[in-house]
Amino acid sequence: MSYRYRAARAVLWIVTLVVIISLRTGHFWQSVAAQNATDLPGVDALLLIDQSGSMGGQAAGSKAHPEANDKLGLRFEGPQDLVALIAEDRLQAPTPTLHRVALVAFGDRATVRLPWTDLVPGSWEELQAQKASLNAPEGGLAEGPFTNTNLGNTNFQIAFDQAAKMFDQLPGGETGRMRTIIVLTDGQPCIPPPDTPTPGPATPTATPGGYSSPCLSAARHMQDLQASVSRMFPANQYRIFVVALNDSRDNYWPNMEKYWLAITGSPERAQKVTSNDDLAILLRKYWREMNPTVGIVEPIK
Repeated sequence: MSYRYRAARAVLWIVTLVVIISLRTGHFWQSVAAQNATDLPGVDALLLIDQSGSMGGQAAGSKAHPEANDKLGLRFEGPQDLVALIAEDRLQAPTPTLHRVALVAFGDRATVRLPWTDLVPGSWEELQAQKASLNAPEGGLAEGPFTNTNLGNTNFQIAFDQAAKMFDQLPGGETGRMRTIIVLTDGQPCIPPPDTPTPGPATPTATPGGYSSPCLSAARHMQDLQASVSRMFPANQYRIFVVALNDSRDNYWPNMEKYWLAITGSPERAQKVTSNDDLAILLRKYWREMNPTVGIVEPIK
């Protein structure tokens, strides 16, 4: 065996070893993501979390709606579960991916709880560390002070306007990516009339379950929202999913479901859950549709 041949074999062995170590530690994929982020496939997932008074009820200071529609706290558990699914996909995907997540809480105003965050763990240890950081008291996914926070009435237009601003923050010209919006809400808007409405509602709008408040027409809001969302988030570029959380006596979903089905474009993308198990199953179902690694790229007709 010649010296030149032995040297070539040694170099090949060293290169192979470096690649194996890099793949196991995640450094190889991390460097690819850092250099070519805009070229990588992946999901940009924005969570819109309803933090209006009806979600937290009396504990959140809501006198008009004392019984919480989300007394199980699924609006906090859901984002944590979905982000974990997305991060795990980063480790298991057959090719390098770059997933991003962000979270906005809303009522009659919107607040960014988690700005766009890259989910690029290079190992299971890094995955656990990032999950712990995001779920910690100061993390963007923690319940923290939001457990009993009341952001006022429910204005979906404000939430989707903030969503448009969030997506405007992402780099332009990216290809092979899936942009998604996931809404967790009890489903029904409540928009008070202006101080001097012209015209205003003759009487307060009665909502299912006996809850009465001076809200403008929920149907009109949802119809306007459908037109607005269709314009801002065209179906060939975005997918919208809704998780309805409504476990109090106010039966909002049967009245609002048709509007959300029209907004999402599919009965499979707007569904109600009533338990932790229901939520986990539905989020996995939604993730399978969002995830480009399973071959779903074009909108389902």
